[in-house]
Amino acid sequence: MMKLLFDLNSTPSIFRTLSPLRAIWYFVSMLLLAVIAERMPAQSTITVDESNPSSANSQTQPPDSAPNSASDLQQVNELVTRLASENFTTRQLAKAKLLELGSGIISTLDDNLATADVDVSTQIFEIYSQFALDPQSEATRKVVQSLKRLIASETSRNSILAMQLLDSIRELHSERAGKELQALGAGIIQGIYPLNGRTGIEQQLFVEVNEGFRGTASDLVWLQWLTKVELVILKGPNINGECLKYLGEMPSLKKLLIRDTSIVSADLHWLQEIDSLDHLEILYSPIDDKSVETLVGLSVWKSMRIFGTNISFEAGEKLVASLDAIEVQFGCGGFLGIQSDVQAARTSTVSETTPNGAAERAGIIAGDIITQIDNEAVTTFEDIRANLRKRRPGEKVVVELERVNFNGEMNVLQFNVVLGRQE
Repeated sequence: MMKLLFDLNSTPSIFRTLSPLRAIWYFVSMLLLAVIAERMPAQSTITVDESNPSSANSQTQPPDSAPNSASDLQQVNELVTRLASENFTTRQLAKAKLLELGSGIISTLDDNLATADVDVSTQIFEIYSQFALDPQSEATRKVVQSLKRLIASETSRNSILAMQLLDSIRELHSERAGKELQALGAGIIQGIYPLNGRTGIEQQLFVEVNEGFRGTASDLVWLQWLTKVELVILKGPNINGECLKYLGEMPSLKKLLIRDTSIVSADLHWLQEIDSLDHLEILYSPIDDKSVETLVGLSVWKSMRIFGTNISFEAGEKLVASLDAIEVQFGCGGFLGIQSDVQAARTSTVSETTPNGAAERAGIIAGDIITQIDNEAVTTFEDIRANLRKRRPGEKVVVELERVNFNGEMNVLQFNVVLGRQE
């Protein structure tokens, strides 16, 4: 067991130049990092089979049951009292006994933190760090919940220490989490990913879990330890509601894309656990009108795109009206497969067609000027989008357009188009 004696007369000069409170905060944060880094090899040996990198031996955890009698509770409180002893051995023995009692005492330790001084608080946080060595254990889950409660309590003088320890625990498990997810087939990529129907220009770290993922929904518990991932992409029919369970634990998550999944309306309650999203996108997944109330109540602050779901056009219009403070795109999923440049967007001129898209297959080409869709006049690309928002993949429409022939003459043509999906 590491022995750390803190003698102010032998401390580095940095402590003597700081105010007493900042010096204590700096020392405690360094102590917590040191405790986690030094003790983990001694108490938690992880072995990975090269043929199966996701397999690992986790340490034996202390019992997780809470004190079940008044005498047990009294014992915990007495041991916490000994943490304030001036005798080093007494403090260490009390700490060892508290560790032996297991993570079931965390709620009792939380109660003691409310009145503990800085020295005792530091030792309780050190105990928490020991309980949190195994990223998959129930003990770690309890510690994280406890620290989050302390952080959320703005009146708690321990909130800064709790935040420091939580960051340390996440950093400790982050590298292993990435390796575990990659071994199961998830992609962890630094790059550009198109969102909101537009190609992005900003590099970002994102995780993609798709049809190639060989794990189960429970394996996505590793997501909570990815400290720098801002975007998560969930794709494929193997993605269900259970896969959303751990998104709310991700500290930096800002963008979420859900596409071609088996997620239904009842599953979206997991998204309520996410504190804040900049952007949410749900494409071609079977959520229906029942999801609208949940979507309106989510903490999405910039933009939302709901496209190709089972939400009716009428309910989708209500969704857009209810979220007038952010950008909301709604469509039933029918996709023509045409694009415009900035200048052409003010008209209905096609600048480009999507390769093998619905328009290209029907014979529409760049330079065509679309004038009608199913006898409804269109003069701008926004008119085209508005017409298509209510249409679903597989629906047939008649597109009327003007095309200049080789002689410079304008011809009016009609094309029967079977709308596709946005890929």
